[in-house]
Amino acid sequence: MNTMRDPDVTLAAWLDEGPTDLPDETRRAILTALPTTSQARRGPFAPWRLSRMKTTARLAIGALVAIVAGGGALYLLGPSQYGFGGLPPSPSPIVVPSQAPSPGQSSPSPAATLDPTTWATYTSTQYGFKIGQPPGWTVVPANRAWSFATDAQDWLSPAEDAFFAPDRSVRVAAWAVPLTDPQMNQSWPDLERWVVDYCQRTKNTGCATIHDRVVPLCVETRDCHPALLVRFADDVQAFGFGGVLPQGKMVVVTVARGESDSTVARYGGATRLLEAFLSTMNVWPPAYPESQDAAATFVVTGN
Repeated sequence: MNTMRDPDVTLAAWLDEGPTDLPDETRRAILTALPTTSQARRGPFAPWRLSRMKTTARLAIGALVAIVAGGGALYLLGPSQYGFGGLPPSPSPIVVPSQAPSPGQSSPSPAATLDPTTWATYTSTQYGFKIGQPPGWTVVPANRAWSFATDAQDWLSPAEDAFFAPDRSVRVAAWAVPLTDPQMNQSWPDLERWVVDYCQRTKNTGCATIHDRVVPLCVETRDCHPALLVRFADDVQAFGFGGVLPQGKMVVVTVARGESDSTVARYGGATRLLEAFLSTMNVWPPAYPESQDAAATFVVTGN
């Protein structure tokens, strides 16, 4: 016949024989909190009960037993990343190492210096305008005149003078669009209306909000024939006419990459690259004088 054992004695024995040694102060705290109230029985087979113990005391005992048992379980399961049941350490800064290119991926290209004063001058045999060509870039001349009927929706039209970066990742193009009204008023509002119509006819996106994105420019600063620079989702375009540009035609220059595209990051973005090309065509922000110092400012800081 099994002898019923006092739970206080059982718990004390478990602590003595448990899977881990507890500090003396912890053991004393646990044993001090244990109830010492004598137990009473209602009959030979009645279950044990705490006769005069309050509810809060019973809950305290249950919590202590759970803590002790949990500590043993953590010991048996082995150490966690925070130690044996300890709290996580204070957060520390996370240092992300620079990532090497994965197999088959090319290394990031170094930053490119944009100095249009060192560029060679290219003269378009198809359209007659002059534009700078960066060192190491390749030009593919236009082989015919541009028209809405055949080129409006062709983003790689052979009717455009195209300039390619040394790794062929960036394409800059320039061409001239015949004006239906060669005598169109040379003002920024008139030019903006033309650009909106051009945007719609070429099936570009964001045509309705062009007014919110236009940057006014001048073809020649002395007379300031109007020009505009507009960012689109997948490219950045500039439009200008008059001055040194062909008469009766709208000259379009575009960087066929979005502003935040990684391929133009080395140039400071698509807008910065386009500004460099425009500076070689004598196209400037309205407030800048026509000088070499202005060219550097235009390219380095933008408008």
